[in-house]
Amino acid sequence: MKRITLFLSFSFACVLGSMACADDPAVSCDVVWSANSMEVGRATIVYDGIDDVDAALEMCLEDQATHESRPDTAMMHNCNCSN
Repeated sequence: MKRITLFLSFSFACVLGSMACADDPAVSCDVVWSANSMEVGRATIVYDGIDDVDAALEMCLEDQATHESRPDTAMMHNCNCSN
């Protein structure tokens, strides 16, 4: 009985461990647009499948220009990325 309990516990731990490792990496970038030193818009861009914050920051700096949430009045932007 003890062996069965140990085996089941080990199997359950393996399943939980594989589920935790199955998550795809992602980096989330918060974008703030401003004009005349005032915030005019805000959005979050998520880059799935990457875990490099520096690469996501570079992509955010490009993607913010065409993002659907970008206000027409925006003159400046700031991207803050983390994983």
